[in-house]
Amino acid sequence: MAGWIRSPEELLPPPIELSDEEIDGALALMDTMTREDLEGEEFQDTYTEALAQIIEAKREHRELPELQEPESEPGQILLAALNESVQQARPPVARTPTCTSCRTRPVHC
Repeated sequence: MAGWIRSPEELLPPPIELSDEEIDGALALMDTMTREDLEGEEFQDTYTEALAQIIEAKREHRELPELQEPESEPGQILLAALNESVQQARPPVARTPTCTSCRTRPVHC
């Protein structure tokens, strides 16, 4: 069983040498991808604000505040649009008639 457990050192990637140009290029890339304008409602931390309200209410022995649920997650909207698109792209399913007396398909009675 001892052979099953590997040393963490085995999992480390091999060391590599980077030139100063490569490091400068990586830092320049990070600078171009950095945003300084993280202001506005899009970047508001509602989770931390809601948590602070709950902590304050508990500290003062008040009833917990009613918190608004998000209207919908962007992933849910995307998934719904994808499902609708798939349904529209599928050909309609041909249904064979069902026998009304024995409820089998195809009609044989």
